[in-house]
Amino acid sequence: MLLQPGNMGMTLELYVDASYGVHGDGRSHSGALINMGDTGAIYVSSKKQGIVAKASTEAELVALSDCTGQVLFARELIGEMGYPQTEPTVIHQDNKSTIALIKAGKACSERSRHINIRYFWIKEQVDKGQVQVQYTPTEVMLANLFTKAVQGRQFRAETAMVTGVNLEPDDEDGYQNNENDGTQGCDESAPHGDP
Repeated sequence: MLLQPGNMGMTLELYVDASYGVHGDGRSHSGALINMGDTGAIYVSSKKQGIVAKASTEAELVALSDCTGQVLFARELIGEMGYPQTEPTVIHQDNKSTIALIKAGKACSERSRHINIRYFWIKEQVDKGQVQVQYTPTEVMLANLFTKAVQGRQFRAETAMVTGVNLEPDDEDGYQNNENDGTQGCDESAPHGDP
């Protein structure tokens, strides 16, 4: 792997998402990726959470807590390589209630008072200027690739953004560039099966 600055330099961004209660035992699933500039992902993660969350907000907070350490390590590593991170690393989150919990640094209501205080260490990192949590709509949340079934154009677009490889089909390869109708690459006039 060749590590070099792209057009956006060596700026790190963390995308974190969770799918609430999707496993048979009630546990949620976390997905994350760290992008460096416009060169693509340098870290990806997709794993089952270690606890059963009582709400989607808690599942998102657990995912953030579990993945923020990775971006702090990446900041330090890139800095040691001569590319210090002078601005807080942006963490993209698609749950506004989770962002409110992080800003408060503690449970804000009866519905969140059960959440373990260990998940609020992110607030300390925000206060230190290491990270900044920013709302990113679900439609453009790159971590969806690691928590949800993404398909069609959305899959190709997000995969291209993560890997830096364009997966859009073109006419030269024999694919039709249809609007995710399930017929890409299919010739409907061709016979199906034995005559």
